[in-house]
Amino acid sequence: MPPVKRTVFWADSAWNAYIDTLNFYKERNGSPDYSRKLDKRITEKIEMVRFFPEWGEPLREEIARRLIVEKFVLLYDHTEDAVFIRFFADGRRNPELFPY
Repeated sequence: MPPVKRTVFWADSAWNAYIDTLNFYKERNGSPDYSRKLDKRITEKIEMVRFFPEWGEPLREEIARRLIVEKFVLLYDHTEDAVFIRFFADGRRNPELFPY
């Protein structure tokens, strides 16, 4: 049986942090090139998680999982038919701000 492709849902705060990050690099670099590349890399990793949700590193007795893309951290959990992205941040930030 082929793997199930789950629907991805973003928490509002995670989605806003993601969009803010892409916009920050677009403005800082004066070009959307890096933001596009970053978006593509993150989207590719999320696609992997849609099919293989156990791929991320387990946290807190497997309640949530962590996915690291370059220097960025996504925290997610999943069900049989959905992946819920709960948190997105630059991994260089103060780790005390992370919910894990």
